[in-house]
Amino acid sequence: MELASIAALGDAVILQGAQYTDVSLAFNRLPNLTGIAAAFPRVVTLVLDNNSITSLAGITSPMPELKTLWLNNNQLTDLEEV
Repeated sequence: MELASIAALGDAVILQGAQYTDVSLAFNRLPNLTGIAAAFPRVVTLVLDNNSITSLAGITSPMPELKTLWLNNNQLTDLEEV
C-alpha cells in the first residue's frame, strides 16, 4: 500500500490499513505518528521517509509484527522513546 499527499491519518486510511503488511507513507507531510499502530496493526515493513516527523511519541500501541521501519529524511530530534 502506498499513499501520497496526506498530512494526517484519517478514518479512510485506518479502515483500509488493517489488511496491509507492507506500507509506504513516504513523501507526505506527516508531522507525527499518532494513530499509526491502530491504522496498520499487521504492518511488517513501514516506510515513512521524507515526512516532517519529529518524534516517535505517537506510537501508543504495540506493533508486534513490525520488523522494518524507515524514517530517513525526517526531523527527528529525540529518540528516547525507542
